[in-house]
Amino acid sequence: MSRSYLLCLCMIIFVGFGFGQVQAQNLLNNPESVVFDTLHNRYMVSNFGDGTIVEIDEFGNQSYFDTTLTRIAGMLNRRDTLFVASNDVPYIGLVAYSLNTDEMLFYLPIPSVGLLNDLDYDNSGYIYISDYWDNKLWRVDVSEQSCTLFVDPLEAPNGVICDTLNNRLLVILVIAGLSPIVAIDFTDGSQSVVVNTYGYAGDGLAWDDQGRLYTSEWSTNSCHRYDTLFTHPPQNVSSGHDAPADISINRRDNILCVPNFYRNDVDFVNLDENAVPEVILPDKISFIDNYPNPFNSTTTIEYSITEASLVTIEVYDILGRNIKTIVNSYQQSGYHQVRWQADDVSSGVYFYKIQAGEFNATRKMVLLN
Repeated sequence: MSRSYLLCLCMIIFVGFGFGQVQAQNLLNNPESVVFDTLHNRYMVSNFGDGTIVEIDEFGNQSYFDTTLTRIAGMLNRRDTLFVASNDVPYIGLVAYSLNTDEMLFYLPIPSVGLLNDLDYDNSGYIYISDYWDNKLWRVDVSEQSCTLFVDPLEAPNGVICDTLNNRLLVILVIAGLSPIVAIDFTDGSQSVVVNTYGYAGDGLAWDDQGRLYTSEWSTNSCHRYDTLFTHPPQNVSSGHDAPADISINRRDNILCVPNFYRNDVDFVNLDENAVPEVILPDKISFIDNYPNPFNSTTTIEYSITEASLVTIEVYDILGRNIKTIVNSYQQSGYHQVRWQADDVSSGVYFYKIQAGEFNATRKMVLLN
């Protein structure tokens, strides 16, 4: 596909990479990560919901690249190899595939009891993997196929990205109120705060070819860009996403790729023109989110209402049965949050419905006990 053709198509956000919505089916199921395979002109998407890896060709057609895994998160493509963070039997650890033959190359077990989340590759043969629930950072020697615990503890590490020019790894920590991006020295693992993003659920990180850093944020359903020295406030480059997860940039065409965890699609944002229409929630509610998600026993639902109204939040199982009413009260405008303790229900997919006045919305969440 020519660059001019792709840029013409990406003047707006395209849902599911289906140019003109022509794909026959949507195979995305809680998409967590998306990368561009330059060698074969295709996008690869990891599905947290069912553990499959989906490839999307230049015409927007979707097909399965792999169906052997059961629960996966971040992905990384390095030359002709695709690396995947896998979180459930039969593979808990790092899985590598050939992008030329589509075959599994190796599996490296990692003794994680949490959630292996995002990963990135430095220039010295190491892959760094965040363990979100277990508060750890792992380092993998790819040539030796061995792993070591690099930083422990590291509070709620999510997105990771290598900054090789400065001999460090950047990690976004999901800490309420701050969500800092911290720098971790490759040599000794020492830490320092680069910038506080002040987002409740910063997720993915990506570089563009000018050395600017992009972040995705669940709390605002948007993506932001920092300048090379982090000296100015971040610029909003796209909005209207739905739980944007591990973002990446197709540097060949300068396209920001944003997987929408809840909406089961991918947004492709043209960074050259930045002509992205914002999608705004109805007036009654300015944002809805829950974190962590997926979660283990407890999650916090946060929301903001623009005017005082009767608010109800109800939890339903996948069959539509009402599990619990966790909010049913008249509330003033502003920010609110409520915790759901799910010790008495089994693992699975659940939905919470929030209603404020006449407006209502439903979001998906995943419980892993």
